[in-house]
Amino acid sequence: MAEEKTLTLTNLQKGLIIKHLNDMNVKLIFITEETSYLTANIKAVKMILGEKI
Repeated sequence: MAEEKTLTLTNLQKGLIIKHLNDMNVKLIFITEETSYLTANIKAVKMILGEKI
């Protein structure tokens, strides 16, 4: 009986870790996309102002 409880707890922990990793991955993708967007905007403004990039 105790072995089943340990197994259930282990599965719960694995599930939480997987969810946490998925959440972090989504945040990383968002940050990467946002950084790309900001970089493009900075380059565009520099081009408009005639500065070298």
